[in-house]
Amino acid sequence: MNIPWYKKLDAGPSIHKYYLDIILAIKSLFIAIRFRPDILHAHMHEGVFVAKIVRLFIRRPIVADYQGSMVAEMLDHGFMEKKSLSFKFNLWLEKTINRWPDKIIFSSTPAKDFFLKTFDIAPGKVVSFVEGTNTDDFHPDYDTGDLVKKYGIPGDKTIVIYAGVLTKYQGIDILIKSVPGILRRCPDTHFVIVGFPDVEKYRKLAEKNKVLSNITFTGKVPHEEIPRYLCLGDVGVSLKLSRTEANGKLFGYMAVGLACVVFDTKTNKEILGNTGLYAIYDDKDSFIDTISGLIKDRKKIASLGDQARKRVLRDYSWDKTFSNFIPIYKNLGSR
Repeated sequence: MNIPWYKKLDAGPSIHKYYLDIILAIKSLFIAIRFRPDILHAHMHEGVFVAKIVRLFIRRPIVADYQGSMVAEMLDHGFMEKKSLSFKFNLWLEKTINRWPDKIIFSSTPAKDFFLKTFDIAPGKVVSFVEGTNTDDFHPDYDTGDLVKKYGIPGDKTIVIYAGVLTKYQGIDILIKSVPGILRRCPDTHFVIVGFPDVEKYRKLAEKNKVLSNITFTGKVPHEEIPRYLCLGDVGVSLKLSRTEANGKLFGYMAVGLACVVFDTKTNKEILGNTGLYAIYDDKDSFIDTISGLIKDRKKIASLGDQARKRVLRDYSWDKTFSNFIPIYKNLGSR
């Protein structure tokens, strides 16, 4: 259904989602009545809310697939403040939703640990395993010549790339404000930022920091094109500011053979292991130091990228990820 006044495309909370989720639940119910699923696999707390309504009419088990805490994400996005009425209501809502699933899955151990410490849920009901990516799509063998020409990307520089949502929450402000310091140490560096929304906002921030000519903003690109765009880069960066949420873009970075620089969080370390470099959390100067040292060492870039790809192929292919779901589905389906 088209909602004329709601045009938000980026991730994150919105006051409109309270009624949009009800509309989605009605749509899902009609689909479920026709499709007759065996299991309701629900993504995020909104998905569990929808699945609960569907289950009122179709008695099926619910698997909750969480990235982190709903309330924690709202706080991280600045949607509300602690101790506010909105906080109290959404905390109650999250606690209520958490009681509905038959199984809860997290894609990172820190997220699961945070959840169990915060909410009164039986530990046996909650599991975690690291996600993965489709290594048939994400690989380093794409021809990027047309993209280089289209965007005028310099061929004689080290390319640092980011792909994803452009928000403060994802560390884009820190990334752009770091560029002047990186260029002072490594002038032969160019940055490619793939994603949306607020492209113009970040163009202006780059212009304010006098680095607009050193950054290529592609804007929104089709998801299926992301693997090819990633192959433009030598180094992949993700400065996500959540300490517990999963960081799925890293699997794509690794699969195409990018050397990765991230903040030092348990989630990032669980994914990258010793194949990435870690800057002090939310520390711009540390990020500048870390990435500048890497850019100066071409052999290390190649080595880390090669190690990262091997790690994905060994541990994080979709075959590996899907195998974790099979026993959960079988157990629930046999009840």
